[in-house]
Order: sequence, then structure tokens, then C-alpha cells
Amino acid sequence: MENTRRRTQTQSAGTPDAGLYLPPVDGRRANAFIVGFNDHQRRHLQRLDPNGHYSFHTLLAFDQLRQTGVVPVARLLQEANERLDHFPEPIDGIVSFLDFPGIEMAACLAARRSLPGPGLEAILRCNHKLWSRRLQAEVVPELCPRFTWMDPFDEDPLGKLEAQMAYPFWIKPLNAYASFLGFRIDDPSDFRQALPKVRAQIHWLGEPLEHFMEMADVPDELARLGGSILIAEEIIKGNQCTLEGYVHRGVSRIYGVVDSIRETNESSFARYEYPSQLPTELTDRMAGAARRLMGQIGFDNGQFNMEFFHDREHDRLWLLEVNPRLSQSHLELFEKVDGASHQAVAIRIAMGQEPEMPHRQGEYPHAAKFFLRAWRDARVVRAPGPEEIERVENQVPGSSIIVRLGEGMRLSDLPDQDSYSYELAWIWIGGEDHADLMSKYEKVKELLNIELEEGPDAPH
Repeated sequence: MENTRRRTQTQSAGTPDAGLYLPPVDGRRANAFIVGFNDHQRRHLQRLDPNGHYSFHTLLAFDQLRQTGVVPVARLLQEANERLDHFPEPIDGIVSFLDFPGIEMAACLAARRSLPGPGLEAILRCNHKLWSRRLQAEVVPELCPRFTWMDPFDEDPLGKLEAQMAYPFWIKPLNAYASFLGFRIDDPSDFRQALPKVRAQIHWLGEPLEHFMEMADVPDELARLGGSILIAEEIIKGNQCTLEGYVHRGVSRIYGVVDSIRETNESSFARYEYPSQLPTELTDRMAGAARRLMGQIGFDNGQFNMEFFHDREHDRLWLLEVNPRLSQSHLELFEKVDGASHQAVAIRIAMGQEPEMPHRQGEYPHAAKFFLRAWRDARVVRAPGPEEIERVENQVPGSSIIVRLGEGMRLSDLPDQDSYSYELAWIWIGGEDHADLMSKYEKVKELLNIELEEGPDAPH
């Protein structure tokens, strides 16, 4: 009865309540520019602004920052600056909800106009994995796994790794997205299989990163190593979760904790669930570590998310990584459970306002994002179109679906995939409890009726 009563109160209040989280700026229509804007982000922002107090402008499209090959950072920054220079109205804020290189570009563009936002160097201290790990080892050494770096173009990179790391371990680019070029190495054969892929594509990430490093005050050693080295880290395990928070004018706050459940390969995500089922005492320990670390990094006036593992057997916390941005995957989770996406925090900070987030005012007590995956390359025989997806959403209350493929394509043509699987669809669901979420997910999978045809040479 309590859940039903809360939903009724929320619905009767009406959507305009969300406008409280994005108030007017100086009694006029404010202009917010979004680096790497896409339709998914726009839908959620518009629900935060039902009264039209804001104009949300695309400053570089999502596809410009997610393309095969090297992203031309210098040219795109010039293009964005020229557009902003010729914009005839006040520019109130510049943000990005996109990871590398979106958040770095937004920092450069905002700083040029003295707009609120985290500095480029603070972002690199989070996103540059080797720099970040070294800072973590100083501030929260008890949370930091063993790590080192490797140059994939050395004559014997594995020999140098084996002298410092025990199997199994991960190798990862310094700065990436969607686990691109991240490989679990269980033995020398895994490394030999991964190395040609790394050597062929690491410059896609390394060259843009080096551009940003040249614009910032980076330690001399890291500058000499460049952007195309990799970090190697020991394997950490346990229950995984993500803290979502922000730092505003030197004060940090954690406003949500999301559980991250991985597939049996321990690499690809199966789903995110909110709120977390971890005990408060444990998440408080994580929050304390997060505040200390962000203070040392010098991060301010921006959002962050921080990923942890908890090893229950030894009651030990591990820090996986720090991201100087919100998680786009969590937009609908916060909206369904708390009543507004956490984009509200990003926009308010970018406008120089005090950030606010509602708490447990949403329609559902629980929500999850599911990743529908395939594990081998295949041709898409059947994929649902927009009208069919809408029918599925209507048949399964609380569901929102993005199908990432089309009929006739091969899964290997999908962008932004990890090294072990292919994401077919993203499925957000709100429900009464965990069992309700899982039941609805199975129903959505059945109704989508995606069909794949594997060939004889189809491994990922």
C-alpha cells in the first residue's frame, strides 16, 4: 500500500514539479550547450523543464565524438568555439554527459568563457588511469589494487609485465569508453591474442588524449609516456556498485548508490539496479573515501561517479575507477525511483546554481537497466522497429527500450562494444522489487523477438 500511495501522490502532483529542479535563470530563457548531445539525453532534460525555461543546444553531435578512428579533437574544439563565438544570446552553461572525449572538451570550452565547471587537469586526474591510480595510491592506498603500465610497442611488453604482475590481470587504455580495448589476461596466449588489436587501434584513444595532455599541467613522466601506453591492474572482485555524487564550491555530496551486476565472464555488465542493496555502513565507508580522493584531485563544480567492489569474505573495499561525470545509464533509474534524472544536478551547477536532487519521489521503488547481449558475431535476421518497440513499452509498464541494431547488419559493425560481447538493446524497467524487475525483463525480451543468425566464423 505504501508504494501505491507514493505513486499516486507523485502522479497527482504532475510533471511540472520536475521544473523545480531547473528553475528559471534571471527571468529569461537560459541557454545550455551540451557537448555530445543525443536524443536519449534530450528526452530526459525536456522532462526536467516542462515550462520551457531552458533552450538545450547541441554543441557537437554524439556521433562526432563516437566514430571509428581518431576523433579530431582540435578541429572539433575549433568548430565548437566558432559556434559559441557567433551565438547571439548569452551562453549560460556548457556541460557534457559523455565520457572521453566529451567531458574534456566541455571543460575546455567552459573555461574559455569563465563558466562554472571542473578544470581540465582535475578531469585528467580522474580519466587518465595511470595518473588516477597514482593519486589513489597516495590518498586511499587500502582501496587500490596493484598496477603498472606497459608500452604495447615494446619488443617484449609481456616480459616486463610478468616481472611485475601475477596472472590474471587486466590491460586497459589510459582513457577509454565502453571497455574498448580492455582485455582480461589469464595467460600468455590471451596477451598474444589481444596485442595485435591494441597495436592497431590504441592510437584512436591515444592521440586525442595527448592533445588534452598538451593543454594541461601534466607530470613530466606522464607527458613523456604519451597517451598510447596501457595500464595493467590485478583482478579485483566482489559486489560492485557505483556512487553518484557531485562537488560544488568545495562541498561534496553522494546522492545515490547503484548496484552493478556483471555477467559470468566478470567483464560485461548484465544490469544496473537502483537503489543499492548494500548496507548503509558499507556505502558510508565508500562515500568517505570518495570525498577524500576528490578533494586531493582538486575536482570542483561538477558531477562524478566512483565504482567500488566489496569483497565480502574479507570485508575489503576496492576502488575500480573514478569518472568525472554522471553515468548516462543511470538517468532513468533516478527518474523512476527519485522523480528526476540527475541531469538536474549537472545543469544547475553549470548555471552557477545550488544543485538539488529529489529523493524517493518517483513512480517506482526499484529500477534497473538491463543489457541484452550476444556473445558471438552474427547477422541480424529480425529487429523490431520504432512502432513495435513502442507497443512493447506499452505492454510492459515502466519499460523504456533502445534497440541498437537493424535488420541485415552484422553485430561486429556495432560501435562502442566491449571486447567480449555485443549489446543488442538497452532496457530500463521500473518495478515493485527485484523479482518484478526480472519478470518484466523476461517479458520484454520475449516481445522484442530479436532473431540472429550465426555463421561458422562468428566468434567475437
